[in-house]
Amino acid sequence: MLNTLKKIWNRIQSLFRRKKPYQAPPPPREGRLLARVCQQRAYRLYVPSSYHLADPRPLIVMLHGCTQDPEDFMTGTEMNRYAEQHACLAVYPEQPASANRKKCWNWFRPDNQARGMGEPAEIVAIVEQVRNDFAIDARRIYVAGLSAGGCLAATLGITYPDVFTAVGICAGIAHKSARTALGAYAAMRGNWPRWLVASPTTRLLRRTSRVMPLIVFHGAADKVVAPINSERLIAQWAHVHGLPITNRTVERRERPDPDSLSAMVYTYHDSVGRAVLQRYCVDGMGHAWPGGSANGSFTEPRGPKASALMLEFFLSRRIQTAAMAQSTAIG
Repeated sequence: MLNTLKKIWNRIQSLFRRKKPYQAPPPPREGRLLARVCQQRAYRLYVPSSYHLADPRPLIVMLHGCTQDPEDFMTGTEMNRYAEQHACLAVYPEQPASANRKKCWNWFRPDNQARGMGEPAEIVAIVEQVRNDFAIDARRIYVAGLSAGGCLAATLGITYPDVFTAVGICAGIAHKSARTALGAYAAMRGNWPRWLVASPTTRLLRRTSRVMPLIVFHGAADKVVAPINSERLIAQWAHVHGLPITNRTVERRERPDPDSLSAMVYTYHDSVGRAVLQRYCVDGMGHAWPGGSANGSFTEPRGPKASALMLEFFLSRRIQTAAMAQSTAIG
């Protein structure tokens, strides 16, 4: 009886207690976006809010596509949001119209296809500048790009295996698939020599002590860069590392909702079963970065979230110190 009376009394008191005013949740934290220059090449650098000098963080190099700029690319890919979540720095080099009328990276020129020269060397100089000025984990430096930026990312992965840990490419083309502007247009249509996959350029990374992981996204309905290029890119990468192209698993990622796009996912494994190459072929997608924001150009918001998937792929991998010392390439 006494317990019952206590419960009634507590209930009466609770009715007259002052309720705490509603407090909205704090807004999501945002990092800093810096405008910087290295060797006369402008770039943007995103520094997450959790960055601390005593805690070296991963770095992601993001290479925009034609007609884009760093602001457009970071908006479309939403990579800064994911970089904030995972405490990564993200750098966005800029290709000005003075270097290419459509602001494309000149990946097809021979002087941009080798180590220590041209645009690849300029990108690596930016990486070194960021490493000098910020606490960066040298074992976790990644590069990703869209279209022309993806082509340059492929070259960076092949010519600088001691700098980059893994590569991500959307709608790109294999390393050295063209030597002229006309050849670039032919390669984009899928018309480049099949012998290129097994050409002398594919011997470059066999001098390294590790396989360079690669994740690729391509739209099955891409009318700008033919989807066959993603298959040839994987084939070249597998040949470079001596991986059997048949050692793969295939999975269909169905649409999570009626407004999304499904994809076929091909995962290629090394001799001990580790997933080292992965290719997403997105149903119904054109020339775009899948899963991005409609506020940026060349995005397909309905596709798989490439930025999130890339970071998941990247951050599970790092270069071992011994492998960094032994990795060399001649471009």
